[in-house]
Amino acid sequence: FSVQSGFWVSNLAPTAAHVAISGRVLTAGGYAIRNARVVITALNGETRASQTGSLGYFRFEGVGVGATYVLTVSSDRFAFDKPSMVVTVMDELTDLDFIANP
Repeated sequence: FSVQSGFWVSNLAPTAAHVAISGRVLTAGGYAIRNARVVITALNGETRASQTGSLGYFRFEGVGVGATYVLTVSSDRFAFDKPSMVVTVMDELTDLDFIANP
């Protein structure tokens, strides 16, 4: 702390919070797609990848709040009309689902 104009002022800078984002990869009929690859890309080009499990879930921990990311899905067995989505993270995000073509 320091004193400025007679007021105590904190010298600590705010820190960026981190949250998790998650979702599922599903068939058009609502069945889980296992072994799909989901990649998250930050605007600075940094990427991380996740592979879905038997229930089709993916999750990314430690995602910075206030940043924009592109999530992209790919699968050897399925195609997607919308294989990418852009999200701006303001809080924890769930239900970011990718649905395969019928």
